[in-house]
Amino acid sequence: MNKVSIKKSALKELKAVPQNPGESVKETILKLKDNPLPEGCGKLSVYGSCYRIRKGACRILYEIKADTTVVVFKVGHRMAV
Repeated sequence: MNKVSIKKSALKELKAVPQNPGESVKETILKLKDNPLPEGCGKLSVYGSCYRIRKGACRILYEIKADTTVVVFKVGHRMAV
């Protein structure tokens, strides 16, 4: 079982996401608890253990720490991230 942690800056960005798509973005983040590497995720080449996943027009950037914790550090429109 994994733990999902959202950085304060990412939480602020998540609140700025429009409400209807925002619910699905929140659900996607919560699903990372069960499966931190879902279908469609991609590894960021610049960072060692950082990944990205796209949900609609939003992109979620996160890091897997010690195989038990998922830390979301950026949420935003996919063109701005």
